[in-house]
Amino acid sequence: MLELLPCILFITVICSGKRVDYGYVPNGDNPTLYDAVEDPILQLDQDTFADTVYNASTAFGIEFYADWCGHCRKFAPKFKEFAHNVKEWKPVVKIAVLNCADPYNEQACAENGVVSYPTLKYFPRGSAGVQDGIEYKELNSSAVVLIDLLVERIEAEYAEQRYSNWPNIGLLGDESTYDDLWKGIPYSAHYLAIVFGENEEHHESVKLILDLSRYHNKLAIRRSNFTSKLAKIMKVTQSAVIVFKRDDSVLILNSRIGPDVHHKLENLATTGDSFLALSTTSTTTMATTTTMAPWSCKRNPDKCETLYFVSETDMLKAMRYALYNDVPRAGGNFTGHNLTALKDFLDLLVN
Repeated sequence: MLELLPCILFITVICSGKRVDYGYVPNGDNPTLYDAVEDPILQLDQDTFADTVYNASTAFGIEFYADWCGHCRKFAPKFKEFAHNVKEWKPVVKIAVLNCADPYNEQACAENGVVSYPTLKYFPRGSAGVQDGIEYKELNSSAVVLIDLLVERIEAEYAEQRYSNWPNIGLLGDESTYDDLWKGIPYSAHYLAIVFGENEEHHESVKLILDLSRYHNKLAIRRSNFTSKLAKIMKVTQSAVIVFKRDDSVLILNSRIGPDVHHKLENLATTGDSFLALSTTSTTTMATTTTMAPWSCKRNPDKCETLYFVSETDMLKAMRYALYNDVPRAGGNFTGHNLTALKDFLDLLVN
C-alpha cells in the first residue's frame, strides 16, 4: 500500500487542472477587468492555464495583466475591441487573459516570465509549454494593429504547419481551371469566392477568410494575387472578388472590393442570394480546361435565367417610366427613325 501512495498523489495532481472555454469564471479573490459573459474573452486562472493552453487544438492570444495596473485599465477597452473583432476566429485562435495581480495565479505568471503589465503573448496551436509563447512588444497598440499582428502570427503558423482543419489562407498558385479551384473544398460548399487583394500588407483577405470561417461548409474563400495564373486568365488587375457556384462555371465579378463585401458574402452563405450578395459589374465563364471557353445565353439559357431574371412588375414599371418620363424629354412628335426606335423598344419590353 505504501508503494502505491506516490502514484495516487501524482494522479490527484494531474486531475486538479482542467480545460475551460469562454464563459468560465476564474478562481481567485481579486476583481477582473473583463466580464465572463459580456466579453468574448476566455479568463484563465492557475488551475486552468496549462490544461487549456498547452496541447490545445487552437492557438491562443493571451494578455497577462494586473487589475490594479493603470496601464492595464487603459488598455482593457482596446483589448475588448480587439477580442470582439476576432471573436469569429475561435476555431483558429482564442483570446484569453490571466490576472497576475491575484495571488491565486502567482505561479502561472511567474512561469511565463511576466515582469510588466500588460504582457501579450501568442501561443501557437499545440504549444508544449511556456517556452513556446511569443511575446508582443507593441503594448500601446490599437485594436486594428493588434488584429494585424495576430494575422501575421496565424499566417506564419499556417505556412509552416498547414493544419487541415484550419481555413485555407494560402495563396492560389498554378490553379487555372474550374476543377482545380474546387480541389479540397467540402462538397457541401455551394459557393467559392476568390479574393484578389490589392493591399495585402493589411491582410484584408486573410481577415475576411477568418471572419467567415464558420460558413466554410457553405462558402469557401481563397486568396490570390495579381501574378497568379487565375488572375492572368481572368485579367484581374485590381482588388476584386470572384464568386463561383458549384457545377456552374459562370462567375460574378465585383471589380472593386468595398467595405460591405463581408456582409455580401455572409448573405450569400446564409441565403444563397447571389443578387444581393455582390454588385455585378461583369459576367464571364471560367474554363474547365486551361483556356477560357465561349459562353452565351443561347447555349445556356438556364444560366441566363438566374443571372438576368426580372419580374413582370419590374417590366411594367420600366415601361411606364420610359413612356411618361424618358420619352417626353425628347420633345415634339416622334417620326421616322425615332418612332421606329420607340416601337422596337416597346416590343422588346413586351417580349
